[in-house]
Amino acid sequence: MTQPSTAKPAKKPAPFSLRLTKDEKAKLVRRAKGKPLGAFIKAQLFEGNRAAITKSDAATVLAILGSSDLARSMACIAKAAEIGALPVTEELSEQLEQACTDIRTMRAALLRKLGVRPQ
Repeated sequence: MTQPSTAKPAKKPAPFSLRLTKDEKAKLVRRAKGKPLGAFIKAQLFEGNRAAITKSDAATVLAILGSSDLARSMACIAKAAEIGALPVTEELSEQLEQACTDIRTMRAALLRKLGVRPQ
């Protein structure tokens, strides 16, 4: 005859409780914009502040990026490299490629935040 198992089943971790004032909870509810509070709080804590940028912030940053001399500066660097006025080392080439990738990534992220599909 087999003996009953004496191993205890693994316990679930105890839920974490947080006391908030009425005003604090109301502020969280507004910021969560309809998301469950638990999911919103977890996202804020563990996913960083990615959700903190507003569409207005994204539009402002995109406008600044678009009106900056960044594109012209990159074109000048490319032109200087083409005519031999800028000695292009492997390291410089990698850095320029990374800068271009970073700029494209920033632009795409800002456009996504604004709900616009990149061309």
